[in-house]
Amino acid sequence: MSQIAVKATGVSPETNRSNLRGGRGLFELALLFAGAAAVLFLLSNRVVSPFDEGILLTGAMRTAAGQILHKDFYYDYGPGQLYLLAGWFKLFGPSVLAERLTNAFFCSGVVVTIYVLARRFCGRVLTAAAMVLCIVWLIGLMMPESMMYPAQSLLALWTSWLVIPVRDDGVQRRRALGAGFLAAMMFLFRYDKGLGIVAANFMAIAIMRWMQPPAVRRSPKELIAREIGPYLAAFSIIVIPAAIAYLSVAPIYDLLYDVVIYMAKYYRVGRGQPLPKLQLGPMFREDAVYLLPIILVLGFWLAGRWVITRRRAAADESAAQAPEWMNLLVSLGIAAVMLSARGLVRAGVGAVCECIMACMLIVAILLEHRALLNVWLRALLIATTILLVVTGMVAARIQLLYPTRMHDRIHLAPLAVNWILTPNRQPPRAEFRSWCQEDTPITRGFCFLLDEDHMQAIRYLDAHTHPGDYLYTGLPHHDRIIMNDNVLYFAVQRLPAVRWSQFDPFLENRADIQQEMIGSLEQRKPPYVVLDSEYDNVWEPNGSSVHTGVHLLDNYIAAHYKAVQQYGELTILQRQD
Repeated sequence: MSQIAVKATGVSPETNRSNLRGGRGLFELALLFAGAAAVLFLLSNRVVSPFDEGILLTGAMRTAAGQILHKDFYYDYGPGQLYLLAGWFKLFGPSVLAERLTNAFFCSGVVVTIYVLARRFCGRVLTAAAMVLCIVWLIGLMMPESMMYPAQSLLALWTSWLVIPVRDDGVQRRRALGAGFLAAMMFLFRYDKGLGIVAANFMAIAIMRWMQPPAVRRSPKELIAREIGPYLAAFSIIVIPAAIAYLSVAPIYDLLYDVVIYMAKYYRVGRGQPLPKLQLGPMFREDAVYLLPIILVLGFWLAGRWVITRRRAAADESAAQAPEWMNLLVSLGIAAVMLSARGLVRAGVGAVCECIMACMLIVAILLEHRALLNVWLRALLIATTILLVVTGMVAARIQLLYPTRMHDRIHLAPLAVNWILTPNRQPPRAEFRSWCQEDTPITRGFCFLLDEDHMQAIRYLDAHTHPGDYLYTGLPHHDRIIMNDNVLYFAVQRLPAVRWSQFDPFLENRADIQQEMIGSLEQRKPPYVVLDSEYDNVWEPNGSSVHTGVHLLDNYIAAHYKAVQQYGELTILQRQD
């Protein structure tokens, strides 16, 4: 193709925009939101993850109790999800149900956002397909069991759209204010991703300005006054007061250590993983990491080709102004690249959730305008789309038809129909029914499950401890760290006795950290300690498999605690002095 005729293809955004306005359009979106939230909640795994989900639940419990992240407990993300969930706990009481409903609402927001933006630039068939694929991947990525990733995906999608240039200066300022506000929210959820989206938005603003014809291109002063200035003002209004509030009660070093010093020094060594091998079977979903660069490159190629064509045919009025959908390809593509930086260290689909959500919208737009691609690129786009669909279906199938990896001993397949038809207090297997009749934060409102070992340990600790007692859950050997149990703290509503309740490699298996933990245990003297051996056989090709030879904490526990009960892989020890 010697020239790209932009106006010859695509769906009019004005037509689709008007279709979503008014009472009927709002009712359609509300119905879609409620339906997606219900489906994603019902299809989410009923088993609570002791590590990832336990970190969030216990962190929110500590926050609700008045503790301050970074100062009183180690946490490598921002305060957003902790304070949001702690607020729900204050209003409705602590429960997994409150967390899962919040997750479902964020996931549903991603679905509605994909629908709204795809509908703006694509036909109904592609819009519906993008929405369904979004739901499939949300399930496959276990995002209904996570709050951070759907929240970040939602915020990234909207900020990427809001920074697109428009002709009306007043509208441009309001959009920039909105983008800055959402970027600040993203910063409070996760600092690095918040700064990443700010950098991506500014880079996109500069590139989209360069793509505009000189006649309508804003000067640098106008760009600062109408876009960058309002953006930074909205970002600062949220972030600066939050920073002042934190620094008034906590030292900055604790924050810097959790999110900068440790991450820079140890994260790549301790958590890094190589790119997954191309494979079929259950792990075929990991092959999706190789599809995302293809999608992003196609989007950038189309935008770059348009710029070259416009400059060669400057007299052609149809090639003078970049269409909105092309600006979105640039803005969304840059955001997807910036937010995937973690995937370079810990490679895998779980590290590039936001990029996958963005790429689904990019694919829909590219398919809508596939006539602008030559036959070879069109074939590459279609093949990549098919593979993205297949890998998403494989990922969703794994979550719906197989037990979770850390709970193979439950042998509980969360089949979709089974979850929908089973009453919330009557799980499919009889041995869990007595558990669902108990009043715990895990079962309150809706019965979520743990394995039998955890259920028995929770009953024992609840019967032998009192509100106000501290608890410590650790490992049989603290010289090697990969993960640890965090859900027991929340399940029995006992605060951790140590600052370091979340374990990471080269933290709790270091001598200085173990000395600090021993000091906390000696000061607070938790009546019981729980040692969990379920992660002894979990291995990753990184520093989490290294034995440091530091056994200070092991020796302290052996000297002051005695085993009184064992439930499978969980050993409960009682303090002897």
